[in-house]
Amino acid sequence: MTHAVLKKLRRFCVSEDGTGVVPVILWTPLMLGIAVSTVDLGAYTLRQVSLERALDQAIREVKLDTSTVWTHDALKTEICARSSVLTNCNELLNLEMLGVDMRDYVAPDDKPSCADTIKLFTVSNEIGEDIPLTDRLTPARNFQNGVAHQTMILRACYKYKTATPGSFLAGAGVSDELGYTAVVSTGIFVYEPT
Repeated sequence: MTHAVLKKLRRFCVSEDGTGVVPVILWTPLMLGIAVSTVDLGAYTLRQVSLERALDQAIREVKLDTSTVWTHDALKTEICARSSVLTNCNELLNLEMLGVDMRDYVAPDDKPSCADTIKLFTVSNEIGEDIPLTDRLTPARNFQNGVAHQTMILRACYKYKTATPGSFLAGAGVSDELGYTAVVSTGIFVYEPT
């Protein structure tokens, strides 16, 4: 009896049937993770490029049209109109515009002013009353208009929800409590003389 068991055990150890399954099982999660992360990175890159382009075009309007006093909302509307890829742009985009003294440079805050998504998506208060959208939007933190020949920094922060929250890249990115990831774009320009 032990001879028959040992013979079957020896045959099992020597057999190479099904050996191709082991590498497939080991490599499939990695390959799927790379594929899903590629989709996520492509979506991020599309948003980043769209925001950069819209910000550059808006900066061109701001620095050449010095007769107009640009407000946070007007500039946000200008950027959102130039970028159709950014969904809910008016709610999820926040801007900062700061004057810079080139002789005594002080770097702006490292953390950009982004939309507060928890406040934005809280639609009712404790007693059940609806909160209007205008009260839920994040106010402009630093927004100053410059004068002719002044160097300005314009920083835009757009938040979006990743399409694949379980991907490698989504875990590596900085997300808020609701899972929104920030895309930040910065432009520096000088106001043209009037």
